Amino acid sequence: MAIDINNFIWSLVRFQAAAAGVECVKPPYGLVAHRAIDGQVTDPFTVLRAYGGPSVVKHPLARYGMQWRTQGADPSISLARAQKLFETLLKPDGTPLRMKVIEAFKHGDNSPDGEWMIISAEPQRPGLVGTDDRSRELAIFNADVSFVKRT
Repeated sequence: MAIDINNFIWSLVRFQAAAAGVECVKPPYGLVAHRAIDGQVTDPFTVLRAYGGPSVVKHPLARYGMQWRTQGADPSISLARAQKLFETLLKPDGTPLRMKVIEAFKHGDNSPDGEWMIISAEPQRPGLVGTDDRSRELAIFNADVSFVKRT
């Protein structure tokens, strides 16, 4: 079964934005999928990207490495935003999400599209890693995320 990674990423953005109180549906955006467009984002803003994962032979489920890149003028605010988004991948007891159902949305038109299940999320804690080409502070964290489309 083919996985639509774009729809999963958009659904994950919607889930995290709602949990963290960050705008993702209309500008100015605080959390976006794939890339940010200057003039349409807040300070700070976060971009979620998939960057690959282990071979299919070892993991028959869809499993992707994901990166959350938060950029902003103030390092403490950027790191706090990254931490807030990181915490959306944890259960209330502080352990990583397992078997979490989230609403599915289509990336292009934002219409409902059933449900995804996050089988597992294995996040690494966020940290400040430097600045971008505009001297904005970068707070980054990564996670390996396994998921399936339920409906």
